Amino acid sequence: MTILKPVKLLALASAAGTALLLSGVGISAAAIDTSKNDPTDDGQVTCFEEFTWTSQSTLHPGASDVVDREKELTHGADVAVDGWAGGGSGVDGWDESGTPTFRIVVGTLSYLTDVSATIAYVDNDSAEFTDTNSLVSPAAGATPPEYKKTKLTNLVEPQLADDKKSLSWNITEDQTLLQNSSASFNATGNKEVLGDSTEPLTVKVTVTGKIAVPCEEDPDNPGYYDAEEGSAGSVCEVDWTLASTMDRRLIDPSNNGYRSKVRDTDNGLSEIQHFFIGETLRWRIPIGTTEPIKAGAKLVLEPGDNWTFNDPSTVEEQTGVEWAGSSPQMYLFHRFYGGTGTDLLFHDPGTNENPRFNNVPAEMPTYELVDGKLVVTLPEMPADSHIMFTAAATPNEDTDINTTGYAIDGKLTGEYPEEVLESRGCLEPTPTDDPTATDDPTATDEPTATDDPTATDEPTATDEPTATGKPTDDPRPTPPGDDDDGRDDNGRDDNGRDRDRDGRLPRTGAGVGSALFGAALLIGGGAAVVMAARRRR
Repeated sequence: MTILKPVKLLALASAAGTALLLSGVGISAAAIDTSKNDPTDDGQVTCFEEFTWTSQSTLHPGASDVVDREKELTHGADVAVDGWAGGGSGVDGWDESGTPTFRIVVGTLSYLTDVSATIAYVDNDSAEFTDTNSLVSPAAGATPPEYKKTKLTNLVEPQLADDKKSLSWNITEDQTLLQNSSASFNATGNKEVLGDSTEPLTVKVTVTGKIAVPCEEDPDNPGYYDAEEGSAGSVCEVDWTLASTMDRRLIDPSNNGYRSKVRDTDNGLSEIQHFFIGETLRWRIPIGTTEPIKAGAKLVLEPGDNWTFNDPSTVEEQTGVEWAGSSPQMYLFHRFYGGTGTDLLFHDPGTNENPRFNNVPAEMPTYELVDGKLVVTLPEMPADSHIMFTAAATPNEDTDINTTGYAIDGKLTGEYPEEVLESRGCLEPTPTDDPTATDDPTATDEPTATDDPTATDEPTATDEPTATGKPTDDPRPTPPGDDDDGRDDNGRDDNGRDRDRDGRLPRTGAGVGSALFGAALLIGGGAAVVMAARRRR
């Protein structure tokens, strides 16, 4: 199977991926443009596999049924060649037989496109077709009921080739077949050209086209795939990403079309399940959380542009609804997540014991429409708990539910309580070694009140009023517009004095006074010595 990136039909040659064999027949899959019925409006495309189905049967002169049926079919197709001739027993050749008649049946369980069929005789150069009749949908005869659920209303007549040895049939005007649909017609042979021949007639039907399948999971081509892993966000917050597309052209559409889901045993489970009831879209959203979640988490569900949510009052609440007869006792949440045998639902995998998500919140979610989006507000969610609900929606009138994809995108955001954040290492550690006021590393590098260079011109700290009793050795606040050291850009202090060349502050205030006092003592002492000397003379 070859997987191509989403490209237009004419660019299918740019394939990327690997080739596989499906059902023993070499066929290719391509993500092709379906612009007439685009599944989504955000570049998503449906993947299609090319297929070839064959069926043949043999009819003998005078026989009431065919023999030697041979079929090569895939994907649950039903292609058949029924037949009868009549004439009763003892018929020796076609001249004694009734007219050979073949019923051609084509049925499918999946959406098909680009369908064409060829009906031809095998290894008989004389045989011809003369006419066709009884074109009908669903197919006639013994066609199984699963191929009769959908009626095709735009059938086209088969076309007889010029040589009358084959027929071509596109089945419908647009060469598409819907899921669970079928059609048939009768083709009559020309017994006159067969004469008294006893050779049986073998008729073979070959059907080709493309069949809708889930796209392979590929980072460059999300398409439709069963995403086992989705975004569960950070371990420190609830941030889950959900996305699905409901498309009847997919094989088993309710179990395909998941573009993003959450399956994370450390955080929880959630996905947007989807199905039709008549022509109503139904979106069922289960949410199971491993850890408690604070009240007020919000799930915002955004519809595509080809459908709308019904009124929120129609939302069906399924939170805490018991699954009748389950053992151990579980809820509908577990039933629609696979039920017993699903390891994700049990704390003891393989034992069907100790179910996960078996707790129910004390209150129910609330629902409101905001700008066309369904906003679901969650209550406080205990650990190992769940909610679940189903919302109804209506397709736009100009869409065909059989050939259109309906997309939905969801985002669940919320907060974990503090104990969860702490256990997961999400909280900042509480500081235990912050420096105190007396240990401030800058305290010894800034001038104190008693060391302030302007102390001789301004009141000292002991003279300053301190209404709050602030310690006198705290740094004084710098006046607005001053530098931290009280000096201008030329290196002068507030009194115009220069700094020392080595960057040290000039000595002022009490320090200068002490030096002058010492000098005065020396001068005074020297004067006393001189006077004493004079007296001795």
